[in-house]
Amino acid sequence: MAECILYNGGMFNNDYLTAKPEDVKYGQTFIGAGTENTQEGTMPTYYNVEHDFPINGKFSIPEGYFVSITLKQDIPTLGAQYVDPSINGTTAGVKGTYMTGNVFIGGISGISSAVIKKGVKIGPYIGTFEGWVD
Repeated sequence: MAECILYNGGMFNNDYLTAKPEDVKYGQTFIGAGTENTQEGTMPTYYNVEHDFPINGKFSIPEGYFVSITLKQDIPTLGAQYVDPSINGTTAGVKGTYMTGNVFIGGISGISSAVIKKGVKIGPYIGTFEGWVD
């Protein structure tokens, strides 16, 4: 690396120098804004920073010099799902996943207006049944 003699104490006009200690890596010597004397950098250096994001997570990147930074997110995916209606209800099981397909809900078989209580609507059917069941 080349050598350079750094003079200080009024030998040059430093009005155009803008570097401040927080702009220069920690431990590095420089001449910058605010003084004609040499200064030492204070910018922190971060090595091998890794962060795993949860769904919709955030990460605040601090000020400094990064040698390596890895930000990643692994969201489980789920393709098309088929749900058949049941009397006790059905869960599609999609919690915590990113859907890459549609959720298909099957129709109810053996249903008609005649088997639904009068005035009750189920899907496209409005019930007409008014009798008693033995």
